Amino acid sequence: MTKDVLITISGIQMIDEEDSDVEMIVRGDYYQKNGKHYILYEEMMEGFTGKVKNVIKISP
Repeated sequence: MTKDVLITISGIQMIDEEDSDVEMIVRGDYYQKNGKHYILYEEMMEGFTGKVKNVIKISP
């Protein structure tokens, strides 16, 4: 069964020796299959057209 989830990803972006905090909040999908957990979401990248599809797989 797939569930709709709200995903928050935070980190530090380094550009030209400068650090800046970044945070992204997106809608995604979560499901479990064969004992592994999957999180799928899409994001827009600066300078690119279309969406980038991302998958996070969590396994023991």
